[in-house]
Amino acid sequence: MTAKTIKLSEIRTKALSQPDVQAEYEALRDEFQMARLLILMRKAAGFTQQELADRSGIKQPQLARLETGKQLPRLDTLATLAAQAGYDLQIEFVPKVATGSELPKLEMVTISGK
Repeated sequence: MTAKTIKLSEIRTKALSQPDVQAEYEALRDEFQMARLLILMRKAAGFTQQELADRSGIKQPQLARLETGKQLPRLDTLATLAAQAGYDLQIEFVPKVATGSELPKLEMVTISGK
């Protein structure tokens, strides 16, 4: 018997065709995006999870939970991870386009980690 290979993209497309799955996915979009950025940052810096965790003073399982989106990072944890990977964490408040008001774009803040 030959096993059939199914692409992850096919599974994702099929799952997201279900309205309840689509709604949950959309509700968690920001968490998934943060997790994806953490992975990209770590890999760009050339670190394994264990190496970045050691440099940042956290346990590898905690970093794994952050990278899978199972745990939301605290601001100071994000800043430390970024600093240890050679990045700055910057936060910026940008007005929504469709607010109908003339809100100013606020100053960007760089948060330093350990």
